[in-house]
Amino acid sequence: MSLTSVSPPDRKAEMLDPYRMLAKLQILLATGVFAILLYTIQFGGRSSFAVFGIGVVGAGASLAAGFLLGFIFGIPRAIARSEINVPPASTVGHADASERPEKRALDTDKFKANSNLVEISDWLTKIFVGVGLVELAKIPGKMKALASYFAAGLRNCSNCGENYVRSSEVFAMVIIVFFGVCGFLLGYLWARLYLQKAFDELTNIKEEVSAAKASIYVALSRVFTGLGTWLHPDPKNIDMGSFERAMEYLDRGLEQYPDDPELHFEKAIMAKAMATKKQPLDTGLLRQALAHVQQTSLLKPKAPYVLFNLACYQALLNKDPKEILPNLREAIKLKPELRENAKTDPDLQSLHGVKEYEYLVNP
Repeated sequence: MSLTSVSPPDRKAEMLDPYRMLAKLQILLATGVFAILLYTIQFGGRSSFAVFGIGVVGAGASLAAGFLLGFIFGIPRAIARSEINVPPASTVGHADASERPEKRALDTDKFKANSNLVEISDWLTKIFVGVGLVELAKIPGKMKALASYFAAGLRNCSNCGENYVRSSEVFAMVIIVFFGVCGFLLGYLWARLYLQKAFDELTNIKEEVSAAKASIYVALSRVFTGLGTWLHPDPKNIDMGSFERAMEYLDRGLEQYPDDPELHFEKAIMAKAMATKKQPLDTGLLRQALAHVQQTSLLKPKAPYVLFNLACYQALLNKDPKEILPNLREAIKLKPELRENAKTDPDLQSLHGVKEYEYLVNP
């Protein structure tokens, strides 16, 4: 493994948190603990240790409560974009099966598989905000009562003067607010930075495994026909029994992975090959092929060979050139080499003589 391919831990942390906010918050927390230590020195002896312990425990409780609240607020609802490497689909004269389409972006919720944590976060966030607004007038009094209760442990005297009582209550309030806010920011940033990254990595692993399993069904279908492999056989030389067995495997794959673009594209190729094998052309199979390649184009909208095949199937079904040409134009725009294919492909024969088509293939 090349050393340049691995990012050092410090570099990874810097990329994830470029402003080093988590590190700065930790320094701020250490400063707060040091302030508690300075406050307790005035008592001297064992009393200072007791007061310091109570101060640290109270600070830890405030930190934990703030962290939990920040974590709830920071749980990512969804990642709206996922990049998935899609293996190449076969093309039967329309594309080079050795080409690898680029990464695709899907507008889909990546956490739909298990969104319980996300939903709970949503509910609790709304409850906290709603209750907080309704009880806003009571919050200062509750905070003061909590600070008074906490302050009793921050002074080492049974009959302390008013100044001691007030100073301890003020310091208790400072501890609660300071460590509570720091905890909230820590929890929120940790959820936004690290929890979201963990969800993203787990989902990517799941999608990669699903894509690999779906590719197995594609490979099995190609065993019987040779379509999409280096053999490039003529569909007319493939017997219908091989086609039917290949389609059976593709149907099994689509039952398990209905949103896999490679399976849809492979079935479109297979159905089109079966349609052209029959004479006259089987329009029912061709419409089935068109439906699957349209589904592929929805899942993988910027794949040039998918768009090219879509245009070819539409042309074979004698669709309106105004419906065909945008797909063909976009395919050539994404992959200029397809211009030569468009000139000679017999599937596009219905476009010959159309002015826009002639200009597109001979600009």
